[in-house]
Amino acid sequence: MTRIPAAAPRNLEPAVDWRAAGLCRRPEYKDRADQWFATSHERLTRETAEQTCRRCPSLDACGLWAVLSGTEHGTWGGLHEEQRASLRRRLGPEQRNDPAAVTAAIHQALNTATARTLHAIWEERTHLLPDGHLGWRGKPSVDYGGRPYTKKQIGFFVSRGHMPYGSVLTACDVKECVLPAHIWDLSERQAAKVAAERAEVAS
Repeated sequence: MTRIPAAAPRNLEPAVDWRAAGLCRRPEYKDRADQWFATSHERLTRETAEQTCRRCPSLDACGLWAVLSGTEHGTWGGLHEEQRASLRRRLGPEQRNDPAAVTAAIHQALNTATARTLHAIWEERTHLLPDGHLGWRGKPSVDYGGRPYTKKQIGFFVSRGHMPYGSVLTACDVKECVLPAHIWDLSERQAAKVAAERAEVAS
């Protein structure tokens, strides 16, 4: 996250350029700024912010600023506050002020955090099927953050960025397919039905 609540320390002033380049500054995220300040009780919202950070060109500079400045709240550079606090505890006093040491520690923390997210689980479990469909390896549900998620719920989440409303069904003829383009939740089915009815009336 690159929304700065207070002025950066003078020795970190060059960070201004990376803030302007941050994905979270783009118009499409204007109404979703709160997701970068999601708490540990809002795990899926926090994961969405972290996944956006990982695609950001300012990832390294943002995370480095947050650790060096001791920023306490929010997701910055792909790491939330608990991860940054843990990282600072592991680093000695000299290392905490060494940008190279902090950057290396951030990369290690990011690699560790990637190991168990719904996005990582999705990449690990899915596999290609004939004719462009997508299959799923292993049990049909996964425990994550203290609750189970079905394979189709995970597919819906990683593609839409939010959990589905109602049940998630396969829209194609391949029952085991979990390709995001071939699944839809109740709200999408209802919207498709309304659109079809309007098209029929218009014709």
